[in-house]
Amino acid sequence: MRIEMLDPAATDASALRFTVEVTGLGLAPRPYVTADCEVTAAGRTVARLRDVGVTVRERPGADVTPHPGRTGCRRSASGGRAVVDELHLARMAEGDQAEVFAAYGARPTATPTRPRLPRGDLRMLDRCTGTEAGPAPDRAGSRLTAEYDVPADPWYCRESGAAGVPPFALMEMALQPLGLLGGLSGTAWEYPEQDFVCRNLGGRATLLREVDPRAMTVSQDVLLRSSVPLPGAVIQRCDFELSTGGAAFCAGEATHGYFTAEVLAAQQGLDGGRYVAPWLERRPGRLAGALRPDTRHGPRVSTGRLALLDDVVVVPGGGDHGAGYVWCDKPVRDDDWFFDQHFAHDPVLPGSVGVQMLFQAVQACAVHTGLVDHVPSPRFTLAVGEELRWSYRGQILRHHRRVRGEAHLREVRREHDRLLVLADGSVWRDDLRIYQVDNIALAVRSGAGREAAR
Repeated sequence: MRIEMLDPAATDASALRFTVEVTGLGLAPRPYVTADCEVTAAGRTVARLRDVGVTVRERPGADVTPHPGRTGCRRSASGGRAVVDELHLARMAEGDQAEVFAAYGARPTATPTRPRLPRGDLRMLDRCTGTEAGPAPDRAGSRLTAEYDVPADPWYCRESGAAGVPPFALMEMALQPLGLLGGLSGTAWEYPEQDFVCRNLGGRATLLREVDPRAMTVSQDVLLRSSVPLPGAVIQRCDFELSTGGAAFCAGEATHGYFTAEVLAAQQGLDGGRYVAPWLERRPGRLAGALRPDTRHGPRVSTGRLALLDDVVVVPGGGDHGAGYVWCDKPVRDDDWFFDQHFAHDPVLPGSVGVQMLFQAVQACAVHTGLVDHVPSPRFTLAVGEELRWSYRGQILRHHRRVRGEAHLREVRREHDRLLVLADGSVWRDDLRIYQVDNIALAVRSGAGREAAR
C-alpha cells in the first residue's frame, strides 16, 4: 500500500510531499502497522525513514482478554456483542494462547506447539458470538457460534478457476471453529509438557443450497457430540452448519483429534503402511488414448495459491468404473504458501488443499475428455444435495517431496439444467496413501447467460 500526502500549509515552492509505503500490518500482539517513509521538497528527497511503526493499545489497567462471564465491545453482524474478537483470534494464532484464554482454563505449557488457528488470508473465522459449555468431564454438548466476514472479492474465488466459493474455502469455514472450540473448552491444554496439535481425521459435508456469500457474513455453528481421551490423544466428533441471513447452506460433521508428536508420528496412512500404487501406475505400458493436457493455461484454470495441478494425465474411459480417470502430481516446496499460515510452530499442508486438488483434477478430466463440449461456456460449481466424504490418515510437511492424486469418475448424469459429474479419489504423500475422498460432485451448467448479463 502506497500513500502520498502534501503539507497543506506549505507554498508550492516549499511544499513537502510525504510518501508512505505500508510494509506490514497485523493484530498480534496488538494492532500495528509499519511503513517506510520518504519526504521530498521541490522534487528532491530530504528524508527517508525505515520501519516506522505505530500500535494501538488499551488504556492502563484495562483487561481486553476474553472471559466467559462478559462480552467485549466488538459487535457481531447481528448487533450483539462478541465473546471473542479478531484481536483474541490473532493472538490465538500467533501469540501466547495461555495468556489470552486463561479465564477458560488455559495454563502455561512447556512448548509453544499447541492447536492454533491459521494465520493471514487462510484464517476464515473472525469472531465468536456465543459459547455454551457442556457438562464435565468430556464437555459433550458444548456449542459455539462464530462469524466470518467474507470479502467482496476473496482471493480463493479469484484463484480457484471455478464459479462460486471453492470446496477448499467451505471446508475451512466449517472446520476452523472446531479449533476455537477446543481452545475454549480446555482440550488444547492437555499434555502441557509435550507438543500437542490438532488434525482433522475425516468428515462429511453437504451443500444445501446454492449461495454466493461474497460481501456477506457467514454464521458458523458447532456442536460437540463426543470427546474421547486416549493415551497421547483426544478424539472429538462435532456437527457443523454454515448459514447466511439465518438460512443454512452447508451442514455436516467432522472427527478431529488432538495428538502428541509421538502419536502423530505413528500414523501409517490408509493402508497400514503398505504402498498401494495409483491405478495409472498399475497399468504397464502406455495407455491408448491417454492425454497429458496443459492445465496451466486457458480458461477455467486455477491460478496463484490454488494452482495445484503441475502434471496431469487423463485417461478417457479409464479408472475403476470405466467412466474416466485422472492422475495429478505436484512437488512439495518448503516455501509453499500454506506452511507459513497453517500453523505457527506446526506447519502442515491443510487437508482441504488436497481435496481442492482432486476437485480441480476432476474438472480437468471433464474438460479434456469432451464431457462438457456440448455446454456453452461451462460453469463448474459444487453440486447441491451431494454429500462429500473425506478421511485423512497422514500429514504433508515441508520435508516431503511430492503430492500425488487420482480420481475415478463414477457417474456422469444429466439432470434438468445441469450435468453432474461424480468421482472418488485418493491423495498420496510420497509413497503413502493418506487421503480418501468420496463423492467428489461437480455440477456443470451453461454460463453463457451469466456472461451476457455481466
